[in-house]
Amino acid sequence: MKDIIKKLNNEQMIELKDLIIDELFNSIEKESNNSTSIICPDCSSKQTVKNGKSPQGIQKYKCNDCGKTRVITRNKLTFSSKKKFSQWVRFIESLLAQDSLKVSCEKAKISKSTAFRWRIKVLNILTTLVNQDVLEGVIHLDETLVNKVLKDKNVPYISTKSKKRGMSDEKLSIACAIGDPNNVIIRVADVGRITSEALLNVYQDKIKEKSIVVSDSLRSYHKVMKLLNVDWKKIPSKKKSFEEYTLEPINSLHALIKDFLYYYKGISQKYLQGYLSLFEIRRRYKRYYQNDVFETIVKMIIGGIGHLRCEDIDNGNVIIA
Repeated sequence: MKDIIKKLNNEQMIELKDLIIDELFNSIEKESNNSTSIICPDCSSKQTVKNGKSPQGIQKYKCNDCGKTRVITRNKLTFSSKKKFSQWVRFIESLLAQDSLKVSCEKAKISKSTAFRWRIKVLNILTTLVNQDVLEGVIHLDETLVNKVLKDKNVPYISTKSKKRGMSDEKLSIACAIGDPNNVIIRVADVGRITSEALLNVYQDKIKEKSIVVSDSLRSYHKVMKLLNVDWKKIPSKKKSFEEYTLEPINSLHALIKDFLYYYKGISQKYLQGYLSLFEIRRRYKRYYQNDVFETIVKMIIGGIGHLRCEDIDNGNVIIA
């Protein structure tokens, strides 16, 4: 086999690699369809059972909670795609590498409009895969601010610089929390100064009771900490530590997020959560470029639920949250 492969030219090697990737896709699809934990796309219930096959031979599932029958692949990333799976794999690889749309187009051999649609579709899937952990132990919690960017396809250039200094409605608050063992929550939470209601919306049922929560003394935290029923270690204003606790872990996370977002030179508010999810996948799978790790990520993305229509993306009707 090795002797045969050595005789192949570059074009034949690429063709062979594409065939292998397409076979991988078939195995992923088969594995996904045989899964016992299919989630209902209508009510998010896991109480689903196999219910025959479609005329095309695709497995159908019935939800015992809402009673609806669906072909689950209809709500997956590659549904209705006419492109080869090898092109999707190259695109996902390019997205993880933070390539520009132009570079992604060249790698996946697709148009720029298709590359943009695919980027939004993949980011939407990634958003369903992160922020699912319940944090416990010692939890560091704080927010960071980024400029609010509202992009319009009719406007050729949108400034990403805020006209106002400090806290304002031109900023978006990103709520961040780190628990043991290095699990995180990263969510776009509010416009301007974050409120108690916004914090509760992010952390309700995501922080285990009686955990130790380390944060600054922001007034919005008082109500939140009481309702979460945690041991609050409040670092006083203008102080860097309290007892043995500091905010260094969360500050380091903020710096990594800012560096990641800066690379894109301004992200529209409606897609920001998707890019934060991409950041978390890269953080979680630091060796994403290795074959075994990359295959794991591809299986997660292809098996994820959350198909978006191209028309909705083109019309600007998609908001990733």
